[in-house]
Amino acid sequence: MTLHASLLNEHPDAISARNFQLIPESRRVLEPPPALEVSDPRHDWRGLGLWLRGTHEGSAARLAELARETEREPANLPRLLAYWSDATNSEPFELAALWQAIGAGSIRILDVFYTADRCYCVLTQAPNNKRRTPLSGRTLEILQRVLGGQSQKTVSIELNVSASAITRAMKTMLRGVGLACRPSAAPLLFSMAARAATGQLHAAARSSRFAWNGLDCHVLSAGRPDRSLGNPLSDAERAVARLLLEGRSHAEIAHARHTSTRTIANQVSAIFRRLNISGRGELMSFLLR
Repeated sequence: MTLHASLLNEHPDAISARNFQLIPESRRVLEPPPALEVSDPRHDWRGLGLWLRGTHEGSAARLAELARETEREPANLPRLLAYWSDATNSEPFELAALWQAIGAGSIRILDVFYTADRCYCVLTQAPNNKRRTPLSGRTLEILQRVLGGQSQKTVSIELNVSASAITRAMKTMLRGVGLACRPSAAPLLFSMAARAATGQLHAAARSSRFAWNGLDCHVLSAGRPDRSLGNPLSDAERAVARLLLEGRSHAEIAHARHTSTRTIANQVSAIFRRLNISGRGELMSFLLR
């Protein structure tokens, strides 16, 4: 998922964190280097990576990797700053608060990305004139069950709703936070937040803030639930399972793995068979239980 340019170009005066409760107002907001000018094609992205790397040696390798990505594609700069902010300026955070903000329609997601160990969301408060109507209690219950790992068939039977209504609820939620992805590609942090809101998950998460292009950007991160994914899967199957949990399609996984979609389909089938599950949602439930 990529940054939403329309949000990053929002007029600074249109954004206010005054009513945003995910991260306290007293929390220090990190500013990028004064010399940073992304419109200048001559900017030394490697130099920026070195500057950031010096702020947190423990993340030097990942910062260097993100700096190289930024050099190839300058639009990745906010992701680099988000990683830096999380690594150097974060504090504990309750994931249930993210679920409350999703239901209230008070946030917009700017970026979602993953590292080998963590899931990240970069977000900002939605301007008052662009906030969506809060989700109903019924819709939230459907979403909590689906994102928590229940199959659509089970949810449909237990709540007496159609499959199309479940799909519609997922799309409404994603559009409400500014995401245009497939329902099956909903961010991992959303699933973790849904379970945290019902007391089924107590995962350590953290939050931080950084300023970018006039926006007060909030970074939320948590450890990947698939870090413990091991036996009985092979190394290749574990790698495929992790990409599947990130919301990648079979074609996208095949491209990342430099193989065919048929091979990926066979590996996904093997993963589900070995773990005695039947889909991405159940895989998430398996990892979070």
